[in-house]
Amino acid sequence: MMKIRFIRELPIILFAFMLSCALQKSTKELERKPLFKQVDNSGIDFVNDLTPTLELSAFDYIYFQNGGGVAVADFDQDGFEDVFFTSNLHPDRIYRNLGSLKFEDLTESASTDGFSGGSLKSWSTGVAICDVNDDGYPDIYICKSGNIKRGRATENLLYINNKDFTFTEKGKEYGLNDANYSTQAVFFDFDLDGDLDAFILNHSPLFGDPELAYQLDKLKNALKPHSNSLYLNDGGHFRNVTSEAGLLAYSKGLGVVASDLDQDGWIDLYVANDFSKPDRLYLNQGDGTFKEGLKGNVGHISQFSMGCDIADMNNDGLLDISVVDMAPANNFRSKTQMPSMSIEDFRTYTEEYDYLHQYMFNSLLLNQGNGKFSEIAKMAGIHKTDWSWSTLLADFDNDGLKDNVVTNGYMFNRMDNDFSLRFDSMMRSYDRNPPLEARRDWIDAPPSYKLANYAWKNMSDLRFQDVSQDWGFSKESFSNGAAYSDVDNDGDLDLIVNNLNDTAFIFENTCTNNFLQLELSTEGRFDLNRFLNSTVTLYYDEEIQLVEFTLSKGYQSSTSNILHFGLGQLDTVDSVLIQVPGEEARVIKDVEANQRLILDYPDTRKSSRYKRTKEDGHIFIEQVLQGLEYTHKENDYDDFIKELLLPHRNSRYGPFISKGDVNNDGMEDIYIGGASGQSAALFIQQSSGGFASSNSETWEVDVESEDMKSCFFDVDNDGDLDLYVVSGGNAYYPGDSRYQDRLYLNNGEGLFKKSKAQIPRLKESGSIVLKLDYDDNGTIDLFVGGRMKAQHYPYPSSSFLLNNNGTSLEDVTQERASVFNDLGIVTDAIYADIDSDGSEELIVVGEWMHPRIFSFIDGQFSESTPESLKSETGWWNTIHAYDLDGDGDKDLIGGNLGLNYKYKADLEKPFSIYANDFDKSGNLDIVLSYHSEGKEFPVRGRECSSQQVPMIAEKFPSYKDFGKASLEQVYGTALNEGLQLFATEFASCIFWNAGSGRFVKQALPIEAQLSNVNDILFKDFNKDGFEDLLLVGNMFSSEVETPRNDASYGCLLLGNSNGGYDHLPNRIHGLYESGDIKDIQYITIGMKDYIFITNNNDKMSVYTY
Repeated sequence: MMKIRFIRELPIILFAFMLSCALQKSTKELERKPLFKQVDNSGIDFVNDLTPTLELSAFDYIYFQNGGGVAVADFDQDGFEDVFFTSNLHPDRIYRNLGSLKFEDLTESASTDGFSGGSLKSWSTGVAICDVNDDGYPDIYICKSGNIKRGRATENLLYINNKDFTFTEKGKEYGLNDANYSTQAVFFDFDLDGDLDAFILNHSPLFGDPELAYQLDKLKNALKPHSNSLYLNDGGHFRNVTSEAGLLAYSKGLGVVASDLDQDGWIDLYVANDFSKPDRLYLNQGDGTFKEGLKGNVGHISQFSMGCDIADMNNDGLLDISVVDMAPANNFRSKTQMPSMSIEDFRTYTEEYDYLHQYMFNSLLLNQGNGKFSEIAKMAGIHKTDWSWSTLLADFDNDGLKDNVVTNGYMFNRMDNDFSLRFDSMMRSYDRNPPLEARRDWIDAPPSYKLANYAWKNMSDLRFQDVSQDWGFSKESFSNGAAYSDVDNDGDLDLIVNNLNDTAFIFENTCTNNFLQLELSTEGRFDLNRFLNSTVTLYYDEEIQLVEFTLSKGYQSSTSNILHFGLGQLDTVDSVLIQVPGEEARVIKDVEANQRLILDYPDTRKSSRYKRTKEDGHIFIEQVLQGLEYTHKENDYDDFIKELLLPHRNSRYGPFISKGDVNNDGMEDIYIGGASGQSAALFIQQSSGGFASSNSETWEVDVESEDMKSCFFDVDNDGDLDLYVVSGGNAYYPGDSRYQDRLYLNNGEGLFKKSKAQIPRLKESGSIVLKLDYDDNGTIDLFVGGRMKAQHYPYPSSSFLLNNNGTSLEDVTQERASVFNDLGIVTDAIYADIDSDGSEELIVVGEWMHPRIFSFIDGQFSESTPESLKSETGWWNTIHAYDLDGDGDKDLIGGNLGLNYKYKADLEKPFSIYANDFDKSGNLDIVLSYHSEGKEFPVRGRECSSQQVPMIAEKFPSYKDFGKASLEQVYGTALNEGLQLFATEFASCIFWNAGSGRFVKQALPIEAQLSNVNDILFKDFNKDGFEDLLLVGNMFSSEVETPRNDASYGCLLLGNSNGGYDHLPNRIHGLYESGDIKDIQYITIGMKDYIFITNNNDKMSVYTY
C-alpha cells in the first residue's frame, strides 16, 4: 500500500518539506506488457443491458445506444475510491471499494429507490460528482433522458450522501431537477463565490433538421426545451440563470468539461455538440455572463462531437482539448459507413449559417495562447478511432506525458450506407409509417460494430502512437463512458469502462514508473467547493507538468479527485505550485516521488484576484499604415462542378505582392494582385510613411484575369521599373484570353500602361515569374512557371523562358529550354548558385513534383537534379536558398503540405493521383489513392466516385462490395493508360547542401508541420546574431470531405548556435495570422523593415519587428 503523507498548509506562500518516499517502485523496466490487465473477479458485475423492442429501438430514439457513464469517488471517505454506474433501462448501481481490486455491490442498501427517483421509466445517461451541501462527502447527480415525454421521468436526480454509504434523493429540494433531456452535468464555481454552481448538458428532442436547429437559435422564447441549463448556487438552492448568462442556445450536447482555458482565473465551458450545431467554447467573462470563444479562434472542429476532455497535452502550461467523433479507422468501414458530404449543405453551414468548419474526424485542439487553438489530430495520428464515445487525457504509463484512451463501438448502426438505402426504401414504401410487422423485421437489422478500445501513447512531439494491443485493449466491445482512478492505491491510474450488453471492464494498471499524487483538503475535509478547477504545476529539469482538478470529463462520466503525475525515473520534483481559484498560489519545494500528498489548507481563504500574465516583449507588432487599405475579394468560382473529384480548388491561389521603387523617389512601392473580378492595386509610398493608391484605371482593364505572382523589372532599359503579371486560375477554358500574361510599361513617374506588343502570346494558367539573367548579357530575362492545364487537373501547363532583347520579351523556350515544356505543376522557383561554381542554377518546385534543378550550359537549360532530391516528391509550395549553417554554400528550404492533413505519404506508401477517361465518356476523370492494409485504395467513396464514373455503381452494387475492392479492382488496367503522379514527402524540409551535388534532407521541427507552408522569410528577428525562419501558410480550398489546412498562425523558428532551429511559440513572439496566407514580403519604410502578409479573400496585415 502507498503511504499517504498529510501536509497541513502553513500561512506562508513559499514552503518546503522533506518528504519520505512512500512506495519505491522497481526501476528494472520502464513498463510491463500489457500495461493494463483486465480484472475478472473484482465483484463488479454491472451490465448496461439494452435490448431493442417494437416499442423502443434506434428507430424511435436515435440516442438509443449511446450508453451510460461511470463515476468514481470516495463516498465513505475510507481512502479508496468507489464506483457508480448508470444504466439506460435498468437500475443504476453503486459498488464500494474494499481494497485489493475487490468491490461490493451496495445498491440495495445505498438507496431506497434504487437510484431511480421512484420512476420506473427513467433513462439514466451521465453521472457527476458534487458536494452541494458542502459537508465534505461527495454527492451523486444523475442525468436523465430517453424517448419519453418531458416530465417526472426526465427529471435529473440529486442523491445527497448521508455519510454512511446511503443516499437520499433531493433534486427538487435543491432546485436541480432539470427535466430537459440531459446527457451530463458539470459542477464548477463560475462566479467564484465559494460554492459550486451547475451546468447541465442537454440535447434537443428534435433530430435531423439543421435548418430547424438554426432557426430555433433565433427564437429565444422557444429555446428552453432545446438548451443547456446553467444553475447558480444561491445560498444552497440552485436558480436557473441560463438566459441571463448568455447560454440559452440550441444544443445537441454529448460532452462537456469546465476548465479555465484562457487562464484568466474564471472557469470556462467546452461543450461538444452532435450533428450540425458546432461545439461551443463558452468563455467566462467574470460578470455572470459567458461569451462564445471558438469562432475565429480555431480553423475547424469535429462534426459529430461525442465526448471531450481538457488537459495540457504537450507540457507547455496551456490546456488543450480532445474531442472524439466517429471516423472509421480502416478502408472498409470508411467506405461502408462514411456519409458523403453534400457541398451544398457544407456551404450552407459555413456561409449562410456562419458555423465553424466541421468535419467527421476527431479533434485535438492545441492551445496556442491568446485564445487561439490549432486542430492537430491528423498530425497527432488520433483523428480516426471509429464510432467513439469517451476520450480521457491522463498519464497512464507514468512517463510524464498525458496519453489518450478512447472508448468506441456502436450497436445497430443506422448510418451503414447499404442499410440506409434498404431502410429508406422500406420507409418510402409505407409512406414513412411502417406497421409493427415491418418494424419487427428491422429493429435489430442494422449492422453492429464491436471494436477494441484505443490507447494512444504520447510520444512527446505532438504525436501519439497506437498501443492499444500492447496495453491490453484487445477485447471488442460496445464501450461508452469511462473513468480513471487509482482504485488500488498503488500509484498508477486504473480504468473503469461502462459497456453495452457486456460486463463493465476493470483494468488494473501495472505500470512501474515513478509518480506523484496530490489531494487538496480544507482542515482534513474533502472540499470540492473550494478546490475544483485548481491547477497544480510541477517544475523539474527545465520541464513542467500541469494538471487541472476537474471531475466531469470524457463521456457521461466523472473521474478521480486525486491529482496524478507520472515522473518516469525522476526521484525528486524541484517544486510544486498550487493555484486555487481566487486564492494566492502556494509552492512546495523538493518533493520526493512515489507518494500521495494530502495538502491541507486552513479554513480561512487568502483572496487574490487572478491577473492574466502578459507576455512582454513581443517580437512582432501589428501596424496600421495610412492609405494602405486592401482586402482581397475572391471570385466565387466552383471548381468542383466541372471537376468533381478535385482534391482542392485550383482557383484560389492569390494574392501576391511585388515591391519596387516605381517613381524613382527612393522609396519602395507595392503592387498587389487581385482575384478575377477584382482590380489589382498599386500603392505608392509617401514620405510620411503611409501609402497612396495609384493607376486604378490601368488595372481595371484586366479585372477578369486572376493575378498570380508578378515582378518589377526594366524591360526596355529606360531606367524605370516595368511590371510583369502572371495570369492564372481555373475559371476559364484552356487558351482563354484571360490567361494571357500581362506587361505594363512605366512612364518613369510610376504611371503604367499595358503593352501587348512587347510580350509573347502565353495563354496558359500560370503561377510564378522569376527574374534571371540566364545569358549574362546584363538584361533581366524571365522564367514563367505554368501551373496546371485549366480545368484539366492534374495535367500541367507549360512553363516558359522569356528572353529580354532590350526592348521586349521573346519566347525562347524551344530554343533554350525545351525541358520547361513538361516541368510539372509549378508553384515556385528561385535562381541561386547552389554548387558554388560561380553561376546560378534554376530550382523549381511544385505540386506532385520533387525539387528540380536546371543549369544553363552551352546555350541550353538542362536538368542537373541530384539523385538525393529525386525521391522527394511532394506538394511543394515554396523554395528558398540560404546558407543556413554558415558553411559557405547555400542550403535549400522547402515549404510543403505539412503533416497535419488527411493525406499521408512516404516512399513505401505514396499518395497518388490517376487521370484518364476511365468510362470513355469524353471527360477527364481523376482518382486519388492511398495505401492501407497492404493495398492501394481510392480515397473517395462509392457515391462521389460513381458520380464521376457511373459504371462504378453498376460494377459495385453495394457499398460493402466497393469497400472490399482495391483501386485496381475498381478501375482496372485503365489506371496504367493515363497520367499517374505520386507524392512521397509532405513534410516541410531543409535540404542541407553537403557539397558535390548532394543534399541531406531534414524535416523542419514538428511545430512547422501544422499546416502547409506557402512562404518563408529568413532574417535575424530577435537580433541575437543567428538568422531565423518565419513560415506562413494554410490552405482553405480543400474539398469538403477533407479538413482544410488551417492550423498555422505563422511559425517562427529561431536559429541557434548549434546550427539548428528552435520553435518560439506564438504567444511569445506575438504574430497570430490565421488566414489563408499566400505571400509574405519585406517592405522598407523609412529606415525600418515592415512585414506585409496577404490573405486569400481577406485583408492584408502589416507587422514590424
